[in-house]
Amino acid sequence: MDPSKFFNPWEAPPHFEPAPPDGALIQRIQKLAQFALRNGPSFIDLMTKKQQGNPEYAFLSGGHGSAYFRWTLYCLLHNLNPDQPGSQGAAGNKGQGPSQLAPAAEAGSAQQLPEAVEQGFSAVLSALTGSRESIKTSKEWFMASVAHVEGLAVKMATHLQSLPSYDKQLHVIYLANDVLLKSATQRQGGSTEQDDRVARAFLPVLPAMLHCAYVTGGQQPEVGERLGTIVQFWADRAVYKKGTVDMLRQAMEAGPAAAAEAHAVQASTSHPPAQHQSQPHLQHDPHHTSQQQQLPHTWQQPPHEASPHPQTPPADALGQQHSQLSTMRCLLHITLHPFLPQGHCQ
Repeated sequence: MDPSKFFNPWEAPPHFEPAPPDGALIQRIQKLAQFALRNGPSFIDLMTKKQQGNPEYAFLSGGHGSAYFRWTLYCLLHNLNPDQPGSQGAAGNKGQGPSQLAPAAEAGSAQQLPEAVEQGFSAVLSALTGSRESIKTSKEWFMASVAHVEGLAVKMATHLQSLPSYDKQLHVIYLANDVLLKSATQRQGGSTEQDDRVARAFLPVLPAMLHCAYVTGGQQPEVGERLGTIVQFWADRAVYKKGTVDMLRQAMEAGPAAAAEAHAVQASTSHPPAQHQSQPHLQHDPHHTSQQQQLPHTWQQPPHEASPHPQTPPADALGQQHSQLSTMRCLLHITLHPFLPQGHCQ
């Protein structure tokens, strides 16, 4: 069974959950997870409705045992042992789990946010508008809580997906833009996006955020132009390398999975594997601006500058291949809480 049928591909997977002390509950959970694996997510929906109000199946509605049920289902999908805490690492070694997702592995998903941080950020997102002052105030709150950046980035993406309006989704992307620019200006000399924890934390969720806004906006040319200008701005300001920006632009239009697959094919056909393995790891040296420049939040056309912005110097071919494969892993190896309501732009 395809794991993406149960877990969306852009949020951290469930963490290890020990079995509950109730042996009968363990059997119900394991048996239902096995049936779900054979019959698909619709079986879980059917059982949730059928057993509504039954305390023995409260785990289907977020009650006692729900965390263990999610963990068990995850392990069955990835052929892992649910009784071993190290199973998440094993999934990552197979190319399907969280160990290959560096950003989420550092501080975890939105479920791990301290209660005060989660409540505070929920209030920030609820009050967010497209005004410069609102974006600035929200950015300052975010940067003050940047120690939880991985969870905040996931929560921001989840919030965007829940919004019915393209304009409101655009406000969230504006906030992400300002946070990324602020973090980029704080980099040490010679550092890259790989050294920027904020840039790394946002990279797994940006493809889904951009694609969701693009679809909600009706996939109109002006929508693609506006979102594309924001993405290009990240290249102009050296927030991300050109290869990463190209992937984000493609993901905006085609969706994260399609973009990752296309870049994987391109990377695998551009250079024979033997040549790649024989070369040492190459360092990237993108241009970094020393002064933060904010992207206007109400513009209709791309910002005009007195002189062209320096573009990120292209890495050599092998460096681009390494970047593309890293990005692909970020996109494909994040899974979503199976009971998170599905957004209209999935």
